[in-house]
Amino acid sequence: MRRTLPIVLLFLCLLECWLLYAGLSGTRATALTDLRAVWNMSGLPTWVALLWPVSIMLCGVLPRPSAVPSHRIVIALAVLGTTYSFVRDLNGWLWSNRAQVEQIEQVNQLAGENGTVLDGFSGSGALRPHTYYYWWINRYSRALMPPNAEEQILEILKQNPPAVILNDEDLQALPQIQQTIQQHYRPTNHAPIWIRQKPREPTRSIPSAVGR
Repeated sequence: MRRTLPIVLLFLCLLECWLLYAGLSGTRATALTDLRAVWNMSGLPTWVALLWPVSIMLCGVLPRPSAVPSHRIVIALAVLGTTYSFVRDLNGWLWSNRAQVEQIEQVNQLAGENGTVLDGFSGSGALRPHTYYYWWINRYSRALMPPNAEEQILEILKQNPPAVILNDEDLQALPQIQQTIQQHYRPTNHAPIWIRQKPREPTRSIPSAVGR
């Protein structure tokens, strides 16, 4: 047991280091976006955050694993095991819904009083009537939809086009629908909000002056 605990402590330290590095370096393995923004403002390199789990591990095994009481290693395991949970809580505390509220307000303003919305899975169209029966479209809900769901959406885009489309990555995963969106809608400055393109007015040819 005394030989196993230091090995477990080392493995847990490596796991915590990987989770922290992945979250603060911008990879998709973790979701520490708000904490990452604060960390980037500090100007510190990402590896500095790894000193915390490494320090805990060293406190648990120094001066040498065979001479350290078992209860000290267990305490180090408990503290190290809660590190990532604490970091996730801190990230949640730093989170703000200001950008989401602004996006919802932008959708309401662009859609107008009776305008409908086609949303993938962004959620910013939750307060608007949806143009399709399924008010969220992602890889999970598509498994519950009828086989001709894409054809239904294409028909809706032609017959009853929504005022606003939230063209997120879930809608972008549907090539036929994406082609229609890009033909008849244009992006705004507030991604992923797209609005309908104004039909082009036919150009009038000016008769040339003859006989002048």
